[in-house]
Amino acid sequence: YDNPQNLFTALWAKFHSSTSVEFQGSYLASVHPLVSDKERVQHAALEIWKVTGYHFRVHCHWPLKMGHKTLLWCCQDEDKKQKLQPSQREGAKHCDTMWMKQFPCNSALTISSCQQTGNTINQHTLSIRIKHTNAHTAYYNVTMPPEATQIIQDQLEWSTPSSLVTPAQVHSAWTKMSKILWKKDTNQLTSARTLLDECSNEVDIFDVEIPDGVEQICWGMKKISGMLEGKAVEIALDTT
Repeated sequence: YDNPQNLFTALWAKFHSSTSVEFQGSYLASVHPLVSDKERVQHAALEIWKVTGYHFRVHCHWPLKMGHKTLLWCCQDEDKKQKLQPSQREGAKHCDTMWMKQFPCNSALTISSCQQTGNTINQHTLSIRIKHTNAHTAYYNVTMPPEATQIIQDQLEWSTPSSLVTPAQVHSAWTKMSKILWKKDTNQLTSARTLLDECSNEVDIFDVEIPDGVEQICWGMKKISGMLEGKAVEIALDTT
């Protein structure tokens, strides 16, 4: 495709004209020094979510010699349902979790961003291959006004919930949809460690003494600590 707009327009048309979709396409993406190939893949996944209405979660990453590739599955694919990993900690209280409705959609989404033969030094090829064989409803609250849902999706990365509808509706939809950005595993500690590892250029992991019976991760922003270097006398740790 000549540009990303044409590709995503074709993808939108495909999903709105058929219940079973197999699609592949690519376009040349300009290389920005502050945007990695992995981030470019993540941005494409978010755009696919907006266009198709289906939330795809990451299954695995493949770092390439000259780029990055990610395999994702529809989060409502019944054959690829995540297994519950209840805490093994003694005395832990397990919450009842209502699973989203599952469907036999036989899904697979592969996105890659890499430099290929013929690309200029400032261009990488972004390729998308998607398979989704069963049209189904989204897992978030579809009774919510579509205009509000669209605003949340459009501003997902840089805004917090507004008051367009009831706070509970907005926060619930925003929390569920934003999971694609931060939820890496059903286990909270595993998810947090994975996310922090992916952001290793931006965060420091602190090695602290952990009391018996306590599970914790301590981390800080490199940008903030860098500004305080040589100036801070004492630093307090906050918990969340």
